[in-house]
Amino acid sequence: MTSEQVSQLDVVLAAVKEQFQHTLTYRILEIEKLMIEIDKGEPAAPRLAAISDMAHKTAGVASTIGHVKLGSIASKIDAKIGRIGTGNNTAVDWATFRPKLSDFLDKMEESLDVD
Repeated sequence: MTSEQVSQLDVVLAAVKEQFQHTLTYRILEIEKLMIEIDKGEPAAPRLAAISDMAHKTAGVASTIGHVKLGSIASKIDAKIGRIGTGNNTAVDWATFRPKLSDFLDKMEESLDVD
């Protein structure tokens, strides 16, 4: 790879990192809102599906731009939501799962502090 190609790659990577930071901020706020709605008794299934989608997208980019631990946690959150299901035991599962989701939010916020 030439020095010009490396330079161009650095510019692209910097842009991707900046966009990721903006997107991460949005996702943090959106996940917090969805968690509050579930806490208030709103139907969990569609909110968990939205959280799973955001976790999946975060996992797909985070590791690539140097946030390996965040990517790993996001992937686990996405997989865990898939196992929670949407049956009558959602409230029990939510009570167990909520602290893990809070940890995920903490890791997302830490990632914002790094860059």
